[in-house]
Amino acid sequence: MKWIVRILVLVILIGTVAVSGLRRVSAYRANDASVLSRLSEARLLLEKESVALQKGVVAIRQVRVSRRRFRDIPVMGITGREMALAVLDTEGKFHVVRGLKRDNKGFETLTPGYALLLRRENGINSEFECVNPAGSQVLAIKYPVSNENGRFGGNAEVIEAVYTPYSAEIESPYLVRRGLDIQDGFIEKAYERLKRRGVRSHAFEGRNITEVVPRDVVRVLLINEHIDPGEFRSQGFAAPLARRVLTVVATNAEKAYAYSISKAGARGLVQMITSTYNLLLRKYPEAGLTPNFSVGMGDPVNAVMAQVLLCDADWESLRSRFEIGSEQIGPYLAAAYNGGVGRVLALLSSEQEEWMANPDLSRRPAVTVRKRVAVKTSSRRGRMRRKYVVKTYVVPIFKNETSKYVSQYHWIKGYLDARDVEAKREAEKIEK
Repeated sequence: MKWIVRILVLVILIGTVAVSGLRRVSAYRANDASVLSRLSEARLLLEKESVALQKGVVAIRQVRVSRRRFRDIPVMGITGREMALAVLDTEGKFHVVRGLKRDNKGFETLTPGYALLLRRENGINSEFECVNPAGSQVLAIKYPVSNENGRFGGNAEVIEAVYTPYSAEIESPYLVRRGLDIQDGFIEKAYERLKRRGVRSHAFEGRNITEVVPRDVVRVLLINEHIDPGEFRSQGFAAPLARRVLTVVATNAEKAYAYSISKAGARGLVQMITSTYNLLLRKYPEAGLTPNFSVGMGDPVNAVMAQVLLCDADWESLRSRFEIGSEQIGPYLAAAYNGGVGRVLALLSSEQEEWMANPDLSRRPAVTVRKRVAVKTSSRRGRMRRKYVVKTYVVPIFKNETSKYVSQYHWIKGYLDARDVEAKREAEKIEK
């Protein structure tokens, strides 16, 4: 019995030492006043580092060379990216760690004595964790961005971008608040330019566009555009996912999401595609948008201006057939921004607007359509013949992504409204 007691005491002591050791490992954390200067140090440390794209065979394409012969042609593409990462250890010292990020195949740490884990794959916005030495933080990365056809501006084939992706270790209330302030700053500057240039609304004739499109709508859209619908499973995820976006904005400012590009070709902070941008250039020439799409998406203020113009253009299409007040317009503009204004008009025509105010993902809005289709039938003599019948189908108005996007709009707005209420309370306490 005594031996059992001694063993239990020993186990407890070992556990206590281990826990205290873990606490010491993660002891260093830059405070609010120094975090930005530490981020600047990390970026400067990476300036002289060189990174590159790795290219190789990514697929095999068969090409016909004669009537019955085919030849396998290798398709070359990007297979990996050499990276440099600025790691801050538990004693407050920086180290440069080299690594190889293989596209969709994880991350390999190349510097001896370090082990980095790829927590979440998302291009330049991928999240890293420093496993060894434990407690260290990744404050900046140098990442090779393919600039094929000058899609991010300039003539360089590869942009060696220095960037700070999100990680849980660097998130703090200070950075989240700073990110929101920076984002609000982009919005204010965009509205100031539009007002100074006298841009008129197409949705409400005779009024300035800055008096029409609510700032709160733009505020929510900027965050919503950078949240993966697959991660946003319920309203409870609104706060942590919004904080992630705002942390990236806080640590990268004008370059936040500058190198983000979707499969559809949507780019930058507002995730807009070329055709939409060119339409806005023609529709609102007095706005003075940057003519070059790549350059325009790289300027966050210009990008937000384009977003405001698109909201006004979509509202014009909606208002031509339906009247929606400024208090209710947010989710409608969100749905139009993500899935196109035509689908929103279809919803309004089917009188299902109550769904927009309280979206239920288990019951998406749908319409019944009748189509004349050809079917094969057999005659009395056994011959097959074709005849036409009318069939009825129930078709969802929105794609899954757009339905989720509308729900996310409400959830993010709720998070931001709660923050505004809390900030107001804090301000009243200070005044007292």
